[in-house]
Amino acid sequence: MSKEMTIKDALQLAIDEEIKAYNLYNETSQKVKNSGARKMLVELANEELKHREALEKIITNDDYKALGNAIDRNKFGIAEFLEETQLKETASIQEILIFAIKEEEKALNFYNAMKLNFPGTDMQEVFGRLAAEEMGHKQKLEREYEEHILREN
Repeated sequence: MSKEMTIKDALQLAIDEEIKAYNLYNETSQKVKNSGARKMLVELANEELKHREALEKIITNDDYKALGNAIDRNKFGIAEFLEETQLKETASIQEILIFAIKEEEKALNFYNAMKLNFPGTDMQEVFGRLAAEEMGHKQKLEREYEEHILREN
């Protein structure tokens, strides 16, 4: 394996993570029994699909070629954001919200790490915008948790 990760490599890694997130939310939505949780998971899956499409558009249009240089793979440090998780079909709404919050937090941290590796390039802005979107998802889920779990207990 090469010691460098190109911008195209980084974009492909981000696309792969968006695909995993989409599949995770979509598959889980088909298993959960609570209709409100199902709707929320479908919405999250659709958001991840939009992220994937935006990243694929950058690659398709070859925009990445003018965005900067390759980076050292050893300094990248993103392995901790790539762990697989699962949710039981009998999960409560509380468990689903906690699960989704943690997934969005991993995505937020992933994009923040990605943007740090491309200082001064357009990719820093792209990954920064994706991090901001993931932060918005996380905050929305935290508000849902506060409203439906904390207030009820």
